[in-house]
Amino acid sequence: MLGTSAPRESVLGKNRVHMHRGILFIFLYPLFLQGCPSMGQPLDDGGPVDAGQDAYPDVLLPSVEGVLAPEVVDPGPMEYGLSQASGPVAALATELGVGWVRQTFGWRFLDEVVEGEPLDIEQAMSDEMLETYSRARDFSSLDATIERFRAAELEIMVGVGSGWRRALPRLESGGVAGPTEIGPDNYIAHQVLVTRAIVERFDGDGYLDAPGSPIIRYWQVENELNEALTTAIGGSRSPTGVDAVGSDWASGAFIDRLLFALIEAVREAFPEAQIGTNLHASVHPNINRTLGVTNWQQTLRRWRARLDWVGLDLYPNYLISEPTFGSRVGDAVLEARSLSAGFPVFVIETGYSSGPDETGFSESLQEEYLRDAAQSAQTAGARAFFWYGTRTSEAHDVEISERDVAAIRALGEANDRGDAGELLALIAEDREYYEGHLLRVVDATARYAGLLRADGTPKPAHATLRELAAD
Repeated sequence: MLGTSAPRESVLGKNRVHMHRGILFIFLYPLFLQGCPSMGQPLDDGGPVDAGQDAYPDVLLPSVEGVLAPEVVDPGPMEYGLSQASGPVAALATELGVGWVRQTFGWRFLDEVVEGEPLDIEQAMSDEMLETYSRARDFSSLDATIERFRAAELEIMVGVGSGWRRALPRLESGGVAGPTEIGPDNYIAHQVLVTRAIVERFDGDGYLDAPGSPIIRYWQVENELNEALTTAIGGSRSPTGVDAVGSDWASGAFIDRLLFALIEAVREAFPEAQIGTNLHASVHPNINRTLGVTNWQQTLRRWRARLDWVGLDLYPNYLISEPTFGSRVGDAVLEARSLSAGFPVFVIETGYSSGPDETGFSESLQEEYLRDAAQSAQTAGARAFFWYGTRTSEAHDVEISERDVAAIRALGEANDRGDAGELLALIAEDREYYEGHLLRVVDATARYAGLLRADGTPKPAHATLRELAAD
């Protein structure tokens, strides 16, 4: 088992821009493309899709019309929540009238720096190892966070097992404790042990529990694992960039093994837990095809037998300010409900930035997107709808020109169509400009995603979410 240092007290954040960096990064590096398999040849899809189903359907996006299976039941009224919110989350949730909150507890919450002997899955699943590990860790920051949510009478969803860089401990030798750095089997075993410890803390059985034996029923395993390679290329997982292409994050077999081990870890610790995972559902199938990995629909078919619910992360307007594509959230929910044969579908993350002004984003368009996305999700039968982004800096330090606006628009439209050839052609015109300056412009968008302005005053979307939650 890896040795540990004292844990740090911090709230896990996530930089949304890394997914979109990853998509653009693909087309910034011809060397990367040369190293990929030819278009349409899966690198490793981790197992076959349904019998009779082509690896990549001829249609770019499967139709949702008429596909809802008759056994799919009405999920009832849709509830609302905040996803990975920063600041006084419980107070904001109460102010908005939302009933849910989602928080990720990564390995780094318990171990800030690690180094030492490897761990195998048999050891990780042993009760002796669980007790030894748990009694040597400081859970106080996790306990306090959950207690604040419970005091506000919020339904809590906790994410565990995340492989994002910010969720992982640092290695004494440098870097983070990812599967490439410590070995895939060792990595899975440690994530299983940490997951068991966190779930056991909040299963209410009196053994290794947090004070008061609180119970958390909803557990999310990993984070956007279906786009692990894209997020690694974009910098959220390790290794990053071109180095991610041959890494474990490019292996469907490794990804399946990791997910299934985490699910087993949660079920062993808390048999009554409701377990799901969140799929990033805004990446065009042609992008997945270029990478040689399955799209989110194919991934859901592969994983659905192991899950109790499925989550979707959707950002259809990340590069394009208008028209707003809120209705696409409902389209994805309906499709996921049909593919999952009736178990609950949560919109785990969605959002729309209110700036920068130069790129056409605005507070009024943010409000429009929120309303359309929520209403479409409700019509499609989502179990709950979580908004990502509460309070952000609302400022950027890069000058945005008319050329930048036109370039982002062109990239956004090509990306929206999944036109890999056009994306490559656009970037090839001036790689230094796209790789150096324009990515900073794209980064600026993430700084305007909140419902609150930098001074704490509410944007129009704040009132809209409160209105929707009250209905």
